Amino acid sequence: MSNLIQLGYEEKDSWVHKLDPRTKFILFIWASIFNYIFYDIYISLAFLISLIVLTIVGKVAKRILKIISIVLIPFYVLSTLVIALPIGFPYNETPLFSFTVFGFDVTFYLEGAAYVAIWTLRLAITMTSALLFFLTSNPARITTILLKLRIPYKYIYALLSVFQLIPIMQRRIQVIYQAQVSRGLNVNVGLFKRLKNFLAILIPLTLGSMSDLQLRAIALESRGFSAPVKKTFIVRSDLTKSDYVVLSVMVALSALFIYWIITVGLMVFMKGIPYIRPAG
Repeated sequence: MSNLIQLGYEEKDSWVHKLDPRTKFILFIWASIFNYIFYDIYISLAFLISLIVLTIVGKVAKRILKIISIVLIPFYVLSTLVIALPIGFPYNETPLFSFTVFGFDVTFYLEGAAYVAIWTLRLAITMTSALLFFLTSNPARITTILLKLRIPYKYIYALLSVFQLIPIMQRRIQVIYQAQVSRGLNVNVGLFKRLKNFLAILIPLTLGSMSDLQLRAIALESRGFSAPVKKTFIVRSDLTKSDYVVLSVMVALSALFIYWIITVGLMVFMKGIPYIRPAG
């Protein structure tokens, strides 16, 4: 499970990895914006399928699909159980199916089910595009871009170090947990006893993190982190032909989407569910 929620960069030889981080970040913003503008489930499906193809090309599909499945499958099931029922959504009109529970007839409705499906797809698109950016963008290239934007290096380091520390902290927790279990820590106990045992992990984790923080600060200062000099770039990050192709496709699709909004509306292909509208 810990390997699934790490947001560290994965070094792979793929076309997606070679794209400039700016292109992938623009793709994340662009997909999220137009995905939330439209109320058409087919457009959302097209967005998600296209992003999944990019994750396959980028060789990170397995990891991303596991993450979004762990998050969104419970969300979809629980939301459907609430919203697709008669009392869960005021626009429920079209029955999908019914069954009997303890002598009561329970009906699931099309309007509520479609509402949950659209929002689940929206969240899946946002998560997939964000994870695609984080897992395929080299931190060194991101640093280069941010430095070119004249952002102070200390702020850049503070931002990027968050994503570096997440997997480090996870590995440290695993090591401490295994060490404490080997020393007799009983994990098969009640809730209150388990909370007490949690201190056996929290205390060494906190002390170890403080020690690492001090060592990291000394190492950074010894390498001239705060030196008032111009920073040099180890890795270059320039837009390539592939980046311009991706950006051109986004511009062309944006023009098409705007045309659809003006001429057809926010439901281009899905018809017959009147509650889905800008105010809904």
